[in-house]
Amino acid sequence: MRIVKPSWISSKEPLFTCDVHPDGTKFATGGQGDGNGKITIWNVLPVKSNKSGTGQKEIAVLELHEGCVNCVRWSTDGRYLASAADDKSVMIWTAVRYEGSFRESYKCSHILRSHNGDVLDVAWSPKDQYIASTSIDNTVIIWDATDFPEKVTTIKGHAGMVKGVVWDPIGRYLATQSTDKTLRVWRTEDWTEEKVIKEPFRKCGGTTTVLRLGWSPDGQYIVSSHAMNNDGPVAKIIERDDWKARMDFVGHRRAIESVRFNPKLFFCDKNPVSCVAIAGRDSSISVWLTSLKRPLFVLHDVFTSSILDMSWTPDGYGLFVCSLDGSLVFLELNHKELGKPLSMQQVNSLKKATYGDLKPVNTTIIENPDFVDNDGKVSSSEESMDTEEDTFSKNGKVNGNHVALENDPFEKLATRPFGNSKQFTSSSQKQTSDIKEKQVESQTKDGRRRIMPVTLKVVDETPPAPTKKRLQLTSLNTVPSCKGVIAPNPASQIEMMGVPAKLSKRSRLSAPATAEETENVEKLFAIVSGTRFEIDNRRYLVHITKDSSTWTTAICSKVSTFSSDAKTLLLGCTDGSIHVLNQDGRHILPFFNIGSSIIKSALHENMIAIVTDVPSVYVWDVPKKKCLLKNESIASFITSSRSVIQININNLGHVTIGFSDGTACCYDYDLAAWMVLLRSDLDSLWYDDLRKNKKDQKGHDQLSNFHKMFFTAENSGSKSDGEERTMRTILMLEQQILVCKHLNSNSEGRQWLSSLIRFLVSKGDEARLKRFLQTLITSSETDYLGAPRSAILEETLKKVSTNINLQRLYMEFKQQADWLQNRK
Repeated sequence: MRIVKPSWISSKEPLFTCDVHPDGTKFATGGQGDGNGKITIWNVLPVKSNKSGTGQKEIAVLELHEGCVNCVRWSTDGRYLASAADDKSVMIWTAVRYEGSFRESYKCSHILRSHNGDVLDVAWSPKDQYIASTSIDNTVIIWDATDFPEKVTTIKGHAGMVKGVVWDPIGRYLATQSTDKTLRVWRTEDWTEEKVIKEPFRKCGGTTTVLRLGWSPDGQYIVSSHAMNNDGPVAKIIERDDWKARMDFVGHRRAIESVRFNPKLFFCDKNPVSCVAIAGRDSSISVWLTSLKRPLFVLHDVFTSSILDMSWTPDGYGLFVCSLDGSLVFLELNHKELGKPLSMQQVNSLKKATYGDLKPVNTTIIENPDFVDNDGKVSSSEESMDTEEDTFSKNGKVNGNHVALENDPFEKLATRPFGNSKQFTSSSQKQTSDIKEKQVESQTKDGRRRIMPVTLKVVDETPPAPTKKRLQLTSLNTVPSCKGVIAPNPASQIEMMGVPAKLSKRSRLSAPATAEETENVEKLFAIVSGTRFEIDNRRYLVHITKDSSTWTTAICSKVSTFSSDAKTLLLGCTDGSIHVLNQDGRHILPFFNIGSSIIKSALHENMIAIVTDVPSVYVWDVPKKKCLLKNESIASFITSSRSVIQININNLGHVTIGFSDGTACCYDYDLAAWMVLLRSDLDSLWYDDLRKNKKDQKGHDQLSNFHKMFFTAENSGSKSDGEERTMRTILMLEQQILVCKHLNSNSEGRQWLSSLIRFLVSKGDEARLKRFLQTLITSSETDYLGAPRSAILEETLKKVSTNINLQRLYMEFKQQADWLQNRK
């Protein structure tokens, strides 16, 4: 064993907590700062090497808490850091960018407020589905980690401050320890009390700062903090089978405050064993293997005050320990001391052999027989999207009386009571068939059918959080053009030659070059459909090569932006001149000058559009030699942090502008105004959900390009909470539908309609769903967004049927829909 006490991690203020990141490269500490709470994120490498010059030691400092930070915990996937503090809040932190070698920046993405006192401990559930926080207000709050800042429930039952919380690694229980001299086990199925353990704690005093208990990684044992045996401090071992405390860890002279299990299981004489570290007010640390009657080792005189928290490295061979004296110690062990760790496959096999099916069970009353079918199939509407004969197909085409709501951004966002459909289907088929056999159907005197409700076991399996990754701006030339839809800027096919080094990354992303970028570029070229366009900015010449023939023409100034397709080349110059050339290098129009330098351009069929540095927008119909939009200002959109990065135009002259922060707007000739398509301060809330719940979107319409662009923008939009967040999301989705209607993009409008319906179903918004269904039932129009109204109604009801809490709404409108269908 090797002991390292880094001199640079030492302060006059106490360290209350520490936690190692799941990738093992960094760790976080928390405590009291200069008048506020302070979290520091450190590099692991200098600590392990015990050399201050090995890499940058301090990675980030977070000082947003207004009170002392009592606990920090990384999520199991490493995406988030949760911190609990004396300011009655839990903050969720995310890394936003890197600043040089080993330097990171973090932002507080969510603040969870509901406690009425200091928050002392926080813990993530095994699959990061929930966060549990404990407080001096005697409560435990369960937060929905998939939909911050939603609260699942508040657990009440303790009569004193709750100072410790730990999750069952199997996911079925939660354990808490309090100053009321009890340890309580709660069922995660319904958040009710499973067991109250009192006896080992009757003689305990209230002298501890925290009561951090632990749960072995195989789920077999809970080890409590501060307990007593024959008037001596011990850590009690509570067995899962009957929640009895028959054994304990002894040897500490004062109260035990912190217990932390090693995340790994180890082989000892071919048997799996757990390893646990125990520390407390006597400033000593003991490490135990469950196969030994004595501790593996005991460490004294390393700290001068109480030890409040510990954290193991992911490989199981390192232990970080922090103390009230403001210092931290790293203990490095080896395989000779601990043994060989079990592989993940071996651990999973052990759990399966011990616990069998690990899925939590819940109960729900089915009131309608249709919901038994829907439950058994688990959201048949989702499965129908994968078959040709079902209503909503993948290609987005109208098939007979059916229409596709394609590429649904909220496909995985809707919270269904039966869990993930693909995972649940195979395991639930037998259960569903059994339920149908057991159901009793009777007939009343008036001839009506009556089916007795049955209690249904429901599998609640939450899919793991998606890996967080930075989405890159994809090439826009993959999006097909269609009538009434803005086609991609063909400039995305342009390849640049002679681009300065600082622009190399941008050219790989196929982003059109701006005036300031191309001004010093001597040669540019594009290859489109076998035609090569080469621009010589040094001699003001343009070379066009096709079928081994080359035409050359002269221009007036340096080219600042250009766009091309198979027939046309559009050049915008720094002096404000515009050249429109055909494949032979001849000018289709006389070159003309608008008096301002051109920074962006786009063309599609007969339409061309440019953005000037004023900034303003022009649009021309080339065959008609007519200006459709003249010097239309976009100055109100431009700020110090927002610039134009993209312009698109379609064959109808609809021009769409994209900005660097993800904002997008489209000019409407009838309204003579810019319509806002996306707003960074509004839509960042919705895109948080979109990032969590789906893969990269493969759009086929005019807004899709800007949605992809939005992913790459550094949005700093408002992060409202609770009801406001939901209202903003609904506003955004409704806005997309209205914009698509206005632009006659029906297929994309149906996509956003599907997103809206799924979101309303996930939130159980019965009022809005009822209003929309009434509109479909009573409307005299046969079509809605270019699809048969009956098909939209049918598919909406399928989505409603996936939420059992909306079954009465479903029954009401299903009857009306059937009646309308029979009338035909």
